[in-house]
Amino acid sequence: MTTFRTGAYDAVVEALIAQRKAKKLTLRMVASRLPDWLGFDYRTVHKIEKKRRDVSFVEVQELAKALETTVAAVDRQSKAIAVARGKTFLPEQLAKRPPKKR
Repeated sequence: MTTFRTGAYDAVVEALIAQRKAKKLTLRMVASRLPDWLGFDYRTVHKIEKKRRDVSFVEVQELAKALETTVAAVDRQSKAIAVARGKTFLPEQLAKRPPKKR
């Protein structure tokens, strides 16, 4: 199973937290909205938010549904968070960087 454990992982988790807080949902409320087959309870959601547990794409997809949003919206927000913190560059920003001197 592919996970988001990369340099952008923190930003993905922070985007999920921001979405949860914007909807004024508790960890228990989010967990109750997740499908049973996922096997999540509020402690699992808490571990994800504290970055003590990896999260897969499928899990992000289900968390996004529980938060009444989409993976695309989470991705956009995570990119904005990462860029704001100087953690990553979007392709259009890389094109604007001056060439390296040799």
